[in-house]
Amino acid sequence: MSDVAAGKLLTSSDIRELCAQLNIRPTKTLGQNFVNDPGTVRKIVRNAGVQAGEQVLEIGPGLGSLTLALLEAGAQVSAVEIDPPLAQALPTTAQARFPEAKLQVFTADALTITGPESIGGTTPVRLVANLPYNVAVPIVLTVLEKLPSIQTVLVMVQAEVADRLAATPGNKIYGVPSAKVAWYASARRTLTIGRNVFYPVPNVDSALVKIERRPHPDTAATREQVFAVIDAAFAQRRKTLRQALAGLAGSAGAAQEALERAGVSPTARGETLDIDQFAAVAQQLNAASAGACVPAASAPAPATSDPAVSVSAPAVNTPAMSVGGSDVSVSAPGKVNLFLALGAARPDGYHPLNTVFAQIGLSETVTVTPLQSLATTAPQPASAGSVPAAAQPASTAPVSSASSAPALAAPAAQSDLAPAAAQPAPSATAVPVQPGLVPAAQTGGPRIELALTRPDSNVPLDHTNLAYRAAQAVAQQAAQRGLATPDVHILLDKAVPVAGGMAGGSADAAATLKACNEFWQVGLSLEELAQLGAQLGADVPFGLYGGVALGTGRGDLIEPLKAAPGPYYWTFALQDEGLSTAAVFKHFDATVQAPPVADMPPEQLLAALEAGDVAEVSRHIRNDLQATAIDLRPELGQLIDLAKKAGALAAMVSGSGPTVAALSSSRAAAERVALCWSLTPFCDQVVTG
Repeated sequence: MSDVAAGKLLTSSDIRELCAQLNIRPTKTLGQNFVNDPGTVRKIVRNAGVQAGEQVLEIGPGLGSLTLALLEAGAQVSAVEIDPPLAQALPTTAQARFPEAKLQVFTADALTITGPESIGGTTPVRLVANLPYNVAVPIVLTVLEKLPSIQTVLVMVQAEVADRLAATPGNKIYGVPSAKVAWYASARRTLTIGRNVFYPVPNVDSALVKIERRPHPDTAATREQVFAVIDAAFAQRRKTLRQALAGLAGSAGAAQEALERAGVSPTARGETLDIDQFAAVAQQLNAASAGACVPAASAPAPATSDPAVSVSAPAVNTPAMSVGGSDVSVSAPGKVNLFLALGAARPDGYHPLNTVFAQIGLSETVTVTPLQSLATTAPQPASAGSVPAAAQPASTAPVSSASSAPALAAPAAQSDLAPAAAQPAPSATAVPVQPGLVPAAQTGGPRIELALTRPDSNVPLDHTNLAYRAAQAVAQQAAQRGLATPDVHILLDKAVPVAGGMAGGSADAAATLKACNEFWQVGLSLEELAQLGAQLGADVPFGLYGGVALGTGRGDLIEPLKAAPGPYYWTFALQDEGLSTAAVFKHFDATVQAPPVADMPPEQLLAALEAGDVAEVSRHIRNDLQATAIDLRPELGQLIDLAKKAGALAAMVSGSGPTVAALSSSRAAAERVALCWSLTPFCDQVVTG
C-alpha cells in the first residue's frame, strides 16, 4: 500500500486494497470477516483492559485490524493465523504502521495449541480476538486449558454464541459451552457490535464476551471427569439426570446414588446445575467407579467417550459373544452408510439399492438369561408384556432398514461388534429395569421377556420390538429341529438414542439372533442367521457381520469388504422431531428420475477403504436421499455446511434423515464439529461414535 501513515489503523478502503494486493477472497470456511472500522477495534482494546508492555495473544488476526490497535496500545502481540498468505503478510502491514512494535506471527491452527511452546515460549496474560464464529467455543476452551498464563479473555463472537457462553444455570440456552467455560472462569457479555463494521458484511450481529479466570472448583474429580458428566447431562437435556447419567454410572440406580451423595436431586436436569454441582457429581461417580458403589469393570463406557472407530471387517466366523454359565451376551454394530445409491421403485414398493455399510463405535449389547433365574415382577395384563412365541408368530414382512423405503422407518441405535470383554454385559442378577410382563398362562413356545438397562419410553418391550421377533424366529427354528427352548429374559443395553438413523433396532435383532442361537444351542450358521435377519429387516444381516460391507438387493445381501483401520471419527446430530421415511421416498419418487438399476460404489471408494485412506473415502461419500431430505427439512443442509466449516472431511444426511453424520480425520476435529453443532438450534443431541 502506498503512503501509509505511521500509527494508522486499517479503514474500509485499506481492507479492500489489501485483499486485492494479496489476492484474498474472504472465505466462510475459515470464518473470515475483517473489521474495517478503527473505532471498533479501539473499543475492543479498551474493553479488554490492555496495558502497555503486556503480552497479549490474538487468534485469527486476518489482515491486522485488531492487531494494529493492540500494538497502538503498547501490547506485545503473539498472533496465531491459520491462513498462510495472511500470516505472511501481517508482519509487513504492522511494520509499515508501527515500526517499533513487538509482534510475533505463528502460522497454525489455534486448536492445535499445546502450551507456551506453540507460541514461541511466550506467556501471554490476555487473549483478545475476533474469533471465527464456527470454532469460537473450541478455541476459547483450548486456550483456557493449554495456556494457564491467560487471566483475561475478551473475544468478539456471534451474538448467539456470546449469549450461550455467558448463560447461567436455569437459562434455556445454558449448556455445554457455558458449563465448561465455568470450570475455568466467569463469563459475561459486554457490548454488541453491529454487522456493518465488517468486510464482508456477515448475516449476524456480533458481541463481546469477557471471561476472567478463577480457581477451579474444589473437587477430587479431574477436568476430564467433570466434562464427561457435563457432556452426558446435556446430551439428552430433556431427561432427568438419573436417566442422562445412567451410561456413566453403569445404571440409573447407580446414577441416582451418586447424585444423592452429591446433594443433587436425581430428577433435576443438567440445565439447573452450576459447575460446582457438576464437579460434586463427577467426584461421587469417580468414587463409585473406584469401588465405593459401582465396580469400574461393570460400568460401560459413556457413549461419547471416544469417537475413533476402526472400520476393519471382523472375521465373519467369530461372533462377538460371551458365554458365562447359562447367560449369553452378544454385541452387534450400528452402522453408517458411506454410499447409498437407489434405483427406481419396484412394483412391490421397494427401491433396489447398492450401499456400503460401515460399523460405528457404539454398541448394542444383548444378554439372554433363563427367565426363572431372575426375580419376576408381579403379573400384569398380558397385552402390555411378554407373549409366548407361539402366540405371536414371527412376521416375514420387511421392516427396519436404513437403506430401503419401508425399512428406513424403523427405530435405530448405534452399536459396535466388539468383544464382550470390551463391552461389559449388564449383570444378569440385577433387577431388570422396565421389564416386559410375564403372562399368567402360555399356549406353547418359550416365554420371552424384554427389559432395558436404562428406561426409555421410546423402546417397546412387546412383540413389536425387533429383538423380540428375532428371538421368536430362532425359537421357531429350534422347534423345527425338535429342540427345547426354555423361557428367556432378554436384557437390552442400548448405547445410542432411538431413531438415530444408525440401525440400533436392527443391531438389537442381530445380537438377539446370535445370542438365542447360542443359548438354545440351535446350531444355525451365520448364513442361516442372515436369512432370518433379512426377514426381520434389511439392516439386520449387516449387524451380524459388522466391519465394512457391500449391501445389495434391499441392503440385506451382504458381502464383507476389505478395509484397513482409519481410524474414522464420526459425529452425529440428532433431532427429536423425526422425518417420515415414507414422505422422503414419496418426494424422492416425485422429484428424482432414478435409474432402473442402482449405481455400484466406485472403485476409488473401495480402494480407499482397503488402504485406510480416510480423506479419499470422504471424497466418495454419497447418499441419493440427501437432497430429498434437505428439501423437506432445510436445516439439515445448514448442519452439513456447519460441519464442513468446522473441519469435517465430509458431512451427509444419514439414510433418510433427520440425523446428520460428519466424518473427521482426528478427535479434535470431531469434537470441534460436536461443539459447533451443540450451539445451533437445529439439533437436540450430538453423539460421537
